[in-house]
Amino acid sequence: SYFDMYMKTKNKDYAKQYTDSNNRAQEIMNQIHPYIEKNKESSVYLRNLNNMFDYYQTGSDSLINQEKLDEKSYEKMVELKTQAVYMNKHSGLLTVSYLNYSNNDYSSTLEKYKNTEIQVYVVLMIILLISFIFSMHVSRDLSTTIGKLCKYAEQLSKAKWEIEDFHEQRYDELNSLATAFNKMKYSIRRYIDELNE
Repeated sequence: SYFDMYMKTKNKDYAKQYTDSNNRAQEIMNQIHPYIEKNKESSVYLRNLNNMFDYYQTGSDSLINQEKLDEKSYEKMVELKTQAVYMNKHSGLLTVSYLNYSNNDYSSTLEKYKNTEIQVYVVLMIILLISFIFSMHVSRDLSTTIGKLCKYAEQLSKAKWEIEDFHEQRYDELNSLATAFNKMKYSIRRYIDELNE
């Protein structure tokens, strides 16, 4: 539009605004290039847009620098107007193409995230299950050992010294308890023997 306004009025301000707009458009295309090149379809649109933009700039610059406009100049202006319509259409196609690519990429990332989330939950459930089984196993061992200890203590209270020793236990705490019980049994028996003597 700045180019059209300049061609109609020959006002230098429009020429400057046209140049600034071109520079800004080129800057934007350079900025988006690294993102767009990730998608083949979008990069084709961007490449075409760049080529059309270069052609448009070359044509418009040549018209701006002409002192007098002739019939060929007007034909060139019509051609550039058509080119601008194509560029506008191409930029829309580029936007749609990249949005589709981004949407698909987002969907695939979301799917990976959901799969990872499911895997984390499965691992947590397995860890909880293993922890539960382990705690049940430890609880059963504790229960069995303490039950046996109570039974042996009851027999000791009835002066049955022939009960077997506690065997070494899997867990340090129970092993200490078993060792202490065995020592107590032998100490009491020795003490009674000494009393008898």
